[in-house]
Amino acid sequence: MSQSKSLASLPIFQASLSASQSPRYIFTSQNGTRIVFIQDNIIRWYNVLTDPCYHSLSLSRHLVLDDTFHVISSTSGDLLCFFNDQEIFVMEVPWGYSNVENISIQDAFQVFHYSVDETELGPKSLIKKVLFHPKSYHDSCIVVLKENDTIIMFDILNQQEKPIILNKPNNSFGLDARLNDITDLVFSKDGLTLYCLNTTEGGDIFAFYPFLPSALLLNENDLSWILNKSLVMYESLDPTTDVTVKRNIIKQLQFVSKLHENWDSKLNKVDIDSEYRLVKVQGPFTINPFPNELYDYTAKNIATISIDNQQNEIFCISFDDGSLILLLKDLEMSMSWDVGNYVYNDSLVLIERVKMQKEIESLITLPEQMGKLYVFSKNFVYQVNSTSWTSTISKCINESDLNPLGDLKFESKIENIATVEGMPNLAHIYWNNTSNLALASNKELTFQTVSVDQKMQSTETETDIGTEESGLAKCRYELRFTQPLSEILTLNENFQRACISPCEQIIPSTDRQIPLKNEASENQLEIFTDVSKEFLQKIAKAQSLGVSIYNRIHEQQLELTRQLQSTCKIISKDVDLRKKFEAQNKKWDAQIIRQSKLMERFSKLTENLSEISKSNKFKEKNISNAEMEWFKEIRNQILQFNCYVHSQKSLQQDLSYLKRELTRIETETIQVDKKSQSEWNELRKMLEIDSKIIKECNEELQHASQQLTTKTQ
Repeated sequence: MSQSKSLASLPIFQASLSASQSPRYIFTSQNGTRIVFIQDNIIRWYNVLTDPCYHSLSLSRHLVLDDTFHVISSTSGDLLCFFNDQEIFVMEVPWGYSNVENISIQDAFQVFHYSVDETELGPKSLIKKVLFHPKSYHDSCIVVLKENDTIIMFDILNQQEKPIILNKPNNSFGLDARLNDITDLVFSKDGLTLYCLNTTEGGDIFAFYPFLPSALLLNENDLSWILNKSLVMYESLDPTTDVTVKRNIIKQLQFVSKLHENWDSKLNKVDIDSEYRLVKVQGPFTINPFPNELYDYTAKNIATISIDNQQNEIFCISFDDGSLILLLKDLEMSMSWDVGNYVYNDSLVLIERVKMQKEIESLITLPEQMGKLYVFSKNFVYQVNSTSWTSTISKCINESDLNPLGDLKFESKIENIATVEGMPNLAHIYWNNTSNLALASNKELTFQTVSVDQKMQSTETETDIGTEESGLAKCRYELRFTQPLSEILTLNENFQRACISPCEQIIPSTDRQIPLKNEASENQLEIFTDVSKEFLQKIAKAQSLGVSIYNRIHEQQLELTRQLQSTCKIISKDVDLRKKFEAQNKKWDAQIIRQSKLMERFSKLTENLSEISKSNKFKEKNISNAEMEWFKEIRNQILQFNCYVHSQKSLQQDLSYLKRELTRIETETIQVDKKSQSEWNELRKMLEIDSKIIKECNEELQHASQQLTTKTQ
């Protein structure tokens, strides 16, 4: 069986017969080892490394999921947010809890609730989008985009704190720093910038920087990165720099210095004052070069794609003609708080344009996969793989070397990875040492194995710990049920509630009086069709409950068989246990008898010692000669031991002196050898020079003798 098939067979993913009638969602966290799966208005959670089976909790007490709801998960995977255009509901995933049937416990997991009708006075604005702030401490901040383009930050763990509202309408004429027609929001990788996609003029990008929660989660590397950027920007100021830019950069450096002073190194967090959270939008960003063909189309979505484990990222914008443009931020922008219509280094460079064959619905990125983007269109899921050039760009940025870009081809690989009916939900799952992609929709749930170059060390460590715990767990007897009983009881409650509730279709009294057999029976057929749909939904719930009960009974039968087998094995060992028990009893009795004898001797010895200590006879008695000899021998041994200690010390001093002398002699010998070697080399050089001179003299003498002989002849 392949990895994807074995993953699909996990009990947490088993769908009921009525699952296609309700939305399904899947989320993962901690490198894909913690899974959350939602279907039938029931949340299931499962830790691959520690949990023997999944756990479940019904959501029916708080809300009923339908197609109008959207669900998102926080970065840590500890919180889930359910929202539609009217309300927001945030709950905690009960990691580490196994028994959550108690209603009071269930209510404790409800963290936050917001309703437009209950909270807002006057003109009400509907909810357009909700995000978790990726840098909020304990995921305590959610960001809400309203239909009137206001952006609200709620502190869900401290609901007494007043929400921060940005981009408020000011009802003024003329130039307005307020941003309208916000279509989409996305956070930067460092979590400090909120990018907004504006469609007033087709597709512009604006930014709120810094975009801060009340409690900011920062590690030491992030803090150093922000401080270094601020210092570089401050040092780059010159007399020609605009006054507003100078003011913002100086305030940015002061703010970052304050972060450094107030940073809690143990908790990795900083509390942010409200004045630093009230920021104004800056932009629009310039896109150079912008494709001329896209001026006639409107942008729909924006996403940021991580290209490495540092802070580097690229942007992707989708248009309603099916186009994607991949952008890179080439300049570092500054923070801005109180300056309207502020633009400084708001620049993007076009890297690649990709044309899809389908209309694009949404864009999704996974934190575990660098340089990859997933594009959702109607019934299709595409993967845009840009790792062939994003890795090179990341290397160039980190090493400040642009030479590798000369021969680089900016071409992404597009692959149709799945055909799924409906709008699916995507997640990454780490299972059996392999990475898998999970696609969940109302109709189906599919898995695909993804090749991974290296395993994550943290995952391997957790796996080792899980293996040790599983080895210890083998000693205990555990029940093996694929579906918790609480989930079956919840299905039963939902079915009973559906049976009690009347039909939604109300039949008018005039139609009730008409006989079924008549010439114009179209209205009656329409009514019967609507009523039958409701009954079919109830029948599907009943069948799903019946299948769950049947499977539970079948598993209980198997479990009873397994328990009987275990009981028979235990009974079969009864004879051996009795024999060993008798032998152990005999040994135990013998040890008890011996122990009692030792205790008697010990008590007698204690009595004798107490009598001796009280008796004056033994105190006044003189020491015997044998005792004197014994004490003398002990004294002699002590003196002899002291002599040995002194002699050993003397020998150690002699040895250390010899070692020093040998070292000195060795160094002097080396120096003498070096000196003699150098003198010998000089002598050789002199001899070589003399030999050359002698040879030259011989040659001149021979030449002179030859000339003399010629002249004499």
